[in-house]
This record gives sequence, structure tokens and C-alpha cells, in this order.
Amino acid sequence: MGRIAGETAALIYTAGTAAGTAGALSSGRMLSVHMYTLISEGLYTGEAYACAVALLIWVVIMNAASETVTRAFSEKRGRS
Repeated sequence: MGRIAGETAALIYTAGTAAGTAGALSSGRMLSVHMYTLISEGLYTGEAYACAVALLIWVVIMNAASETVTRAFSEKRGRS
């Protein structure tokens, strides 16, 4: 999951770069693509670093959740 979220180059060409605000059912840009766009413009370095921190936190949360679910299913399977 973390690798998927961080693969910026592949996301730029496959996910698109809609600049609008994303909603539950509307289009938007991935956080890594947004970070790349900010840093490539050169004017928003602080915001790009903030996006990087947010992306890092999101990846850590997703990996921890994935590990928790995997352990829960492994323990259930071991008891059966």
C-alpha cells in the first residue's frame, strides 16, 4: 500500500491531475501527484514538504492497519 501511494511518476500518467477539491464521488488528484506539482512549480516548497509529511503519516497508518488485520486473520486461522 505504501509503495502504491508513493509511486508518483506512475500516478501522474495513470491517475490524472485534476486540480479541483476531491469529494467522495468527484475527481481529484493523488497526494503524491499534488506534492510533485507543488515542488515542480518551485513556489510552494513548504506546502510540498507538508504534503510529504501527510503522505508519510498516511502510509504509516495504512501499513499499521494492514499489519493489524493480517495478524488478526492469522490468529483466527491458527485457532481453527
